[in-house]
Amino acid sequence: RVLRQVSGALRVADPAAALEGAAPSKALPLGLSSPSPSPSCRGAHAWAVAPFSSSAAAGDIRKQAGKTKGNDAIVLKGMTFFARHGVLEEEAVLGQRFVVDLKMYCCLEAAGRTDDVGDTVDYSRVYGAVREVVEGERRYQLIEAIAQDIAASILGGFRQVDSVEVAVKKPQVALMGQLDYSGVQIHRFREA
Repeated sequence: RVLRQVSGALRVADPAAALEGAAPSKALPLGLSSPSPSPSCRGAHAWAVAPFSSSAAAGDIRKQAGKTKGNDAIVLKGMTFFARHGVLEEEAVLGQRFVVDLKMYCCLEAAGRTDDVGDTVDYSRVYGAVREVVEGERRYQLIEAIAQDIAASILGGFRQVDSVEVAVKKPQVALMGQLDYSGVQIHRFREA
């Protein structure tokens, strides 16, 4: 099936018809899909996703899902650390809080069936890996670089994780106005 965003809805089309430019059929609300069930989440669904104007719209449906074997996810939200990152010298002197959210895509079927921690990703090790990046020796200028190094650490250290979304937020950003935080969000995939 081919998914296409059309006026705030997703249209599912026959792949052959989509290639020939035929009109899509059956509309689905944004973020919803109806793939055929699979006995295992490894290689469960072969999606072809058309380009989206917003990555947020694509986030709920496995964008680039051909690269991601698992449809399941482990979420660690609101991990808060104190560090001295930033472009300004004051940020190095005073330091500030950084908040990290992770969403790790992986197959959780075995863990669900066996109830064995050995069949899933060890959350405490993930937390430690994130903490090592954020509170480690390196002083980062940009939160983009922090997010990139967190993603690399997770994909390099946890073989079960097929892809990871990382959000790094800076609540005490030095801007001339009021806001909740500044932040970045990235999505990185394990290389084949």
